[in-house]
Amino acid sequence: MEYYKPTQQEEGPGGDVSYLEFKEAKTYKIRILPPYDSSGQWYAFESKHFLKNPDGKYTVLPCKNDVKKANCIMCLFSDFVAYVKSIVANKLPTKMELPALTPEELDNIIKAIRSSLRVLVNGIDRDDGNKVKLVRLPWTVFKNVRSYVNDPDWEDILHPETGYDVSITRQGKGFSTEYVLKVVPKPSKLGIELENNDLVNLEKYITAFVEKYDDSDYFDAIANAYPDLYPLFMQWLKDTAKTENLPGDIDGDNANLPEDLDNPFAE
Repeated sequence: MEYYKPTQQEEGPGGDVSYLEFKEAKTYKIRILPPYDSSGQWYAFESKHFLKNPDGKYTVLPCKNDVKKANCIMCLFSDFVAYVKSIVANKLPTKMELPALTPEELDNIIKAIRSSLRVLVNGIDRDDGNKVKLVRLPWTVFKNVRSYVNDPDWEDILHPETGYDVSITRQGKGFSTEYVLKVVPKPSKLGIELENNDLVNLEKYITAFVEKYDDSDYFDAIANAYPDLYPLFMQWLKDTAKTENLPGDIDGDNANLPEDLDNPFAE
């Protein structure tokens, strides 16, 4: 179904996009908008890795595996740290000169770099003058919304004329954060006139975000955040042939690696 007057939409990261994220412990009232076009796709997945740098600031990189099912350097680094953790925890023989990290510390690294999934939708922020925003839904909230969208008893809750607003309440913080979704029981109109160029083309947005970064950005981020693990990770990639896109400094005579790492995983 075509909900909007067709216009050309080329929106990508940056631009004039306004965002709504559920960062504060309060109740948000929004209207989730119908699909951008006849594709029927009203949402898109956004997955990010967060690396804390020595200066306390974070580097944010897309998870290419979650979003595009492509090779993700950060996911490979997580696999490598898990491998090192198994060596340390089980006291396995290795020629690697491992940094003095405990299994618990390595596990914390794995948790810290784990990808964080959000689901992007176009929505109207009822608490901010009915502004159209790009809304980042937590996974649990999205699943609840999707259950209503797919429930025939609710007909089309996204419909601009007969759809429903939703309220999302954030409770707690950190790992104790919970979200409560409620559908406003009375249908309503959007309350504003929209063309589809008022919305973000979600697929183009995600594609542009992922393509903004190449593998060198991931390698640089890892080298900055985890300098003790980086040389070992690079050798692991080379020895296990996990990726072909290795930086030039680990090949040939100028390899930036300890001299005794000819075969660091040999027993």
